[in-house]
Amino acid sequence: MMTERNLPSMPKVTLGRSGIVSTKLGIGTANWPHHVSYEETITMLQAALDAGIRHIDTAPVYQTEDIIGKALQEIDLPADIVLATKAGSYSEPSLGSTGKDYRADTIYRSVERSLQRMGVDHIHILHIHDPRAEHMSQVFAPDGALAALQNLKDQGVIGAIGMGTVVLSCLQAAAESGAFDILQIFHTYTLLNQSAEETIFPTCRQANISILNSAPFAGFILATGAVPGAEYNYSPASPEVIAATQRLEEVCAQK
Repeated sequence: MMTERNLPSMPKVTLGRSGIVSTKLGIGTANWPHHVSYEETITMLQAALDAGIRHIDTAPVYQTEDIIGKALQEIDLPADIVLATKAGSYSEPSLGSTGKDYRADTIYRSVERSLQRMGVDHIHILHIHDPRAEHMSQVFAPDGALAALQNLKDQGVIGAIGMGTVVLSCLQAAAESGAFDILQIFHTYTLLNQSAEETIFPTCRQANISILNSAPFAGFILATGAVPGAEYNYSPASPEVIAATQRLEEVCAQK
């Protein structure tokens, strides 16, 4: 259910040409099933809302859409919530696809299931999820993912078309196509890596395409610090990354 509540405000921004108004901060759900219980996810989501966050990011492959659907029934959500999910990367044999599949028919089935799992009839942002260079021809094909999302946007099922991937060349192609409203980056604009700033940022500024910066803590070393077993991009951090993080910690300790 969605109701108005007396919750604190957080700075908001219009997401480029999409017209969608979102809080500057959002909550991601990629690691929920692997690290926390359902009860803890409800607590985290409630804490995010209490802090004024209104942007929730999920994906079929995260296996959290059903969790969000249950939460929508248990938590009184403010009316200005923004739901973002994805399609194209799956772990669903029942969908007829595992791995990556950017055919329009699969995208339609995926979005239908996302709507069902979350118990909604509209998704604000739908990202084409994690394509690599070898997938882009299918993304842009007449029977591909982009065509499906354009149709769903025309029908009002989704509000904005996005793409989220770690491959900056794919995001650059998306930005240059003129067909995308929003792009989502992962690990490429952090204190350890600013490669996105030198590549896709200029094109997106010129085209009024908003960028959602996911994994700003570099999954997870910028949150945990250079502790034993620290991870960078969800894998064991290299000695070089550990050393760079330690230098950042030294600078911060001086402030």
